[in-house]
Amino acid sequence: MRRWDVIGLFVGIAISAFDLGVLALAGLDVASLASSAVGWMVLGGFVSGYGLLGWASGRLFMARQRSKADAEQIQAQLEALEESRAELAQSEKLAALGRLAAGIAHEVRNPLGVIRASASMVQESFDEGTDDHRACGMITDEIDRLDGLIGA
Repeated sequence: MRRWDVIGLFVGIAISAFDLGVLALAGLDVASLASSAVGWMVLGGFVSGYGLLGWASGRLFMARQRSKADAEQIQAQLEALEESRAELAQSEKLAALGRLAAGIAHEVRNPLGVIRASASMVQESFDEGTDDHRACGMITDEIDRLDGLIGA
């Protein structure tokens, strides 16, 4: 990551040098400022003021970049959280559907077992080859088929 604060410092110092050059072209005797202690303080304050302004601008720019990156990361985390929440809701729906299906299968198997046992007992009371015996056999076969469907 670039150090925009340091770059800003050097840009501020360069701008102050440019401004001093413009002032010299405009007729200010900049060289006479350098001949006294007060003049050096004025020049130093001028240069350091621009440098400090550039440094602060660089720090603000870096802080803005960091906050922008943080905001993007938070947005990505929020999107991932929302996706996870949606997946969890879907999983909960599927689990509830599975429990419902298991309950229905249990409730259907109980009467089918009673019907199958009754049809087998009735089938034993008929002679083999009769229509009644075959009908009871078809009932038990269909119950077995339904039981296989429920178990699948």
